[in-house]
Amino acid sequence: AAEAGSGAPVVVLDPGHGGNDGGAYGVGGAVAKTIVYAYALELKRRLEAMNRFKVVMTRNGDEFVSLEDRVRIAREAHASLFVSIHADTLPEGGADVLGATVYTCSERASDAQAARMQLSADTAPAGG
Repeated sequence: AAEAGSGAPVVVLDPGHGGNDGGAYGVGGAVAKTIVYAYALELKRRLEAMNRFKVVMTRNGDEFVSLEDRVRIAREAHASLFVSIHADTLPEGGADVLGATVYTCSERASDAQAARMQLSADTAPAGG
């Protein structure tokens, strides 16, 4: 959570992939990293227009940002909400599938990477 009295809640937008990591590739050469970055910029514009949130992006352009750096950016910004945006592809015939996947924080790590991130959070100094 954002520090008390620090102003507007901070929303960190994390457009997945970037740089040499294109993510999923779709029809006509669509690349996930490009689609999610454009989506994140539009979401940022709309959130800022509400004048209720401070918005921070984990990347600004076509650059690779490691998972550890994405988490660091959110922590340093004192994020109230971290939104990681990805675009997936579906096999032939899956075009009628719609929806979103939502992951939330858990008290227990689901894999080794999550355990390392949990340990990092647990041992980080207060306020950062």
